[in-house]
Amino acid sequence: MDVNPVTLSRVESRKTLTAVLDFDVGQHEDAVRSVVEFWSKKDQIQRVITVSTKEIEEGADQDLLDGDIVLYGDLTAQPRNPVFQAFRGTRLDVLEKRAAGFSSTVGVTALGKNPFSDGYAAVFAAAGPDRFARLHDYYDGSMSLVLTLSDHHGFTALFDEAFERIDPRIGLNHALEDVANLFRTIEEAHPQPLLHISPDSYSALKRGVEERLRQIADHGSNVGISDLAIAGARAVAALNDGHTAMWLDQEQVDIFDPTRRMLPFEITCERNGFYVVHPTREKHREEIVSINDMDPLGFLEPVLAAISGEMLSHKLSVFVRNQGIYWYLLAPIDGDTIAIKTRKQSGQESTRNFGLVSILEHQTSIVSSGTGEGFVENRHRFHHSGETCYYRFDGFWNTDAQKAYADGLFAEVVSKGTKNLVIDLRFNGGGNSSYGDYLLDYLTGKPYRMAARMDLKLSDHFYAQHGTVHEDLKGLTTTERIAAKEPNDRGLRFSGSLYVLTGQSTYSSAHMFASAVKDYALGTLIGEETGETRLSFGEVLIKTLPNSGLRFNVSCKQWFAPIPQFDDEVRGTVPDVLVDEEIFEKYADADDPVLSFAMDYIADTSDLE
Repeated sequence: MDVNPVTLSRVESRKTLTAVLDFDVGQHEDAVRSVVEFWSKKDQIQRVITVSTKEIEEGADQDLLDGDIVLYGDLTAQPRNPVFQAFRGTRLDVLEKRAAGFSSTVGVTALGKNPFSDGYAAVFAAAGPDRFARLHDYYDGSMSLVLTLSDHHGFTALFDEAFERIDPRIGLNHALEDVANLFRTIEEAHPQPLLHISPDSYSALKRGVEERLRQIADHGSNVGISDLAIAGARAVAALNDGHTAMWLDQEQVDIFDPTRRMLPFEITCERNGFYVVHPTREKHREEIVSINDMDPLGFLEPVLAAISGEMLSHKLSVFVRNQGIYWYLLAPIDGDTIAIKTRKQSGQESTRNFGLVSILEHQTSIVSSGTGEGFVENRHRFHHSGETCYYRFDGFWNTDAQKAYADGLFAEVVSKGTKNLVIDLRFNGGGNSSYGDYLLDYLTGKPYRMAARMDLKLSDHFYAQHGTVHEDLKGLTTTERIAAKEPNDRGLRFSGSLYVLTGQSTYSSAHMFASAVKDYALGTLIGEETGETRLSFGEVLIKTLPNSGLRFNVSCKQWFAPIPQFDDEVRGTVPDVLVDEEIFEKYADADDPVLSFAMDYIADTSDLE
């Protein structure tokens, strides 16, 4: 790639760094301390000096600007922030002009050339000094710009020294080499890549990607890396394996691109239907009937075709969680307006023309307002006067910390004599399945298995990530038939009733856990069908294409359901208590209809005091 981004790892520092602070230092001593501590830990910096913009404006310490500087400012300050005066005409200027509409949860860091000297400049801006410590946490110097939303990464990008966005491109021949590498890796590492596609269709798929790249190459010589990523994503998605996928991520999105337009609200999806979600988090959301006179699914087909997954529900859940990325890269519309017909809860329909907004405005003023509470590490609370415990975690990490949390949770529910435990997996995309076994140690004494069979493709790709086993069998797919096992005895066991909440985002290890609970009748599943088929792939190998640096996942294992059924290839795990349209309508005013219904269901069917 012929790019020259400015990153901290490439900077030759002058040893002394000046932090220019555009806030009241006396009122924010903790912020000043965090600034000094952050930069003092950098190996290339020997001394950190802090100076206020007021001192700079008054003419003092002008020489401090000749070295390396870090500018700290308030994005929402009025009048316009003097920290940005030296960057007029750059993308940072665009950022500041939009800042008045930002929510208070937005922050940005950027790195470029010091406009006053031959040194470098870093810009840290947020809605107040109290957020600078959070920006430090999310900035490691590997990217030139990092935008944070609600204390999570929003977008990252490569900038050049003039704070201009770099659009990486590679030669057509290098792009074609990467495509060949992508398919070769899938063929070498995947246990059954043609499960959902015919050999002829697969061959046509490979030819189609090459033809597409030749068509879009400028002057027949260069291809945009984002275009290569999109072409690869569409091809890999055709395999219908949610664990085998190209990474379409924030680095390929230019949040300042004025030509990309988005909806002035977010879309959410329930039961494969779409709803308008305004930043105000209105409870009475409006169902989307059509977009530009098209069925919503038909309208979004170009986007969904690039998302890997066995089931439509999973693809939809991936889209709604990453609307900024997918809409930007695969936007199905042009122009400044869009016609959307909606249906209110009363049944009344109306069509309105919405003005589209920039990707920057969407991500900083709409998405940051949020339509939910975001990722949950581990959390539990009690209902029904302590007789029901609700536990939510959104990833199977199997870390010591997560297992310690589980130890404490079960010690508490057992000591309290809690009668019901609700495990919420509706937002859980999986991880390490061993944590599912750890939980089941506390939940059952019955023998069980997470899968009836596991097929593993042995390859150099697998060996590189997991170590060499059966090297003499490389290239073959091995089969392991899995017997039910006795749970471990952890000294205590929950003897009450188990309920597991599932939904279209219940995936991978979370799906396997739910399947084991359902198949062995270890508890009651409530909610919606899981977003993964019961016969599915997993155990991803993370690979990088040699020329473009694009990353992708490829499955190396195939998993069979704990107790196989005839339709496992096309169905997810269906709950014992399915939350249908009637239930959603009944609980339409609830912040969380499924959880509200589940608590009422437990109260009605359990022996509560």
